[in-house]
Amino acid sequence: MTFDEAKQILNLFSIAYPHYYKDFSQDQKRGIVQLWANAFKDINGVIVLKAVEDHVMHSKDKFPPMPGEILDRIIMANRGNYEEEALDGWDTVKRYMRCMNWDRSDYERYTLLPDEIKRVYSYSDLEQMAQRSSMDNDTYEKPRFLKFYQSMAKDRDQKMISSGRINELIEMNRQREEEKRIWFRRVKADGTETIVYKDGTTKVLGIEHDGRTDERTD
Repeated sequence: MTFDEAKQILNLFSIAYPHYYKDFSQDQKRGIVQLWANAFKDINGVIVLKAVEDHVMHSKDKFPPMPGEILDRIIMANRGNYEEEALDGWDTVKRYMRCMNWDRSDYERYTLLPDEIKRVYSYSDLEQMAQRSSMDNDTYEKPRFLKFYQSMAKDRDQKMISSGRINELIEMNRQREEEKRIWFRRVKADGTETIVYKDGTTKVLGIEHDGRTDERTD
């Protein structure tokens, strides 16, 4: 967040809590802006402003929040819904097994699975599971997967929060929301990847050139 973005927060506070700032000098107001700019210097200002607006709209407090309260709100908004995330993960596992071709393309698709799934199941694990009935997998594998996945996701988020890696938490939540929009992925022999979204749109990711990935959206 920049200094100018932090000024928008003070402007919002001046409207929401007019009596609180009426006796503040310009230097004091500038100090408040600098405090907020410093507190969120590594976090996108749009995200901070949205959290501040949510607080103002839903809080009954008669005083403006401290930066720490807004940081807590940002963290809570970007923590995973662990039960939903685990169920989505299990659906991804089942979809992967249904589409197995029993050739090299299966392993290529395995490498594209979310890291959390690959920590639970190796490629050979999924090969063996694909030979069982869907009912057996739902009965015996699903409960174990959900429990392990949720525990792992909670630990993942907590480690990021404890180490101050809030930006990583935010980006991971953004990617999760993006994944929800995806119907399936397809990788060609030339290394290009086609992403098909549930709304019918597609995105083609090309081969990396000088650290950049060619991208085309249809």
